[in-house]
Amino acid sequence: MKKYKYHVLSIMALLTVSCVNLNNTNQNLEEIAFEQFISGQRVDIGIQPIQILEDGFDVTNGKSPDESSAGGAILYQTVEVFKLQNGRCLSLTTLFNDSGVGGYQSFIVFKNNNIIKSLQRKFATEYIEAKFPSYTIDSYYKEIDDTQKVKDILQQDFGRYKSNFNKEVLSGCQ
Repeated sequence: MKKYKYHVLSIMALLTVSCVNLNNTNQNLEEIAFEQFISGQRVDIGIQPIQILEDGFDVTNGKSPDESSAGGAILYQTVEVFKLQNGRCLSLTTLFNDSGVGGYQSFIVFKNNNIIKSLQRKFATEYIEAKFPSYTIDSYYKEIDDTQKVKDILQQDFGRYKSNFNKEVLSGCQ
């Protein structure tokens, strides 16, 4: 009788785990990424980006370095583009401050080159002692900035780097 109980409990546990896993695979990738972003977690939706690009801009006018004549400081950000469901894509942009102590991460969902959702958060970094000094993201802040000012900046950033999207992004994000 004891063996029977253990087998029944084992089968019930497996069925419960299977149901949980089915729910996770059926959940919308955009929802998963959004929940991770606003809760201060690293965004990891289990897929590889379809494009990664480096985008530089002049901090005085927001233009790319080759277009800029202001001669201000140039900051670079990494843009990762992920294909979501229903022709939507996610642009996850990471910008380290020029001081190297923290930065910003932007979350932009778009389709047909039009922004559907945009917000931004800050992060803190940890210095890594190595042959070449580098930084790693230590923690993300839970405070989300979705003010109109930030939305305008993100629209300007998106407008600048979307001209560098590859064919996979252009065809897959519509």
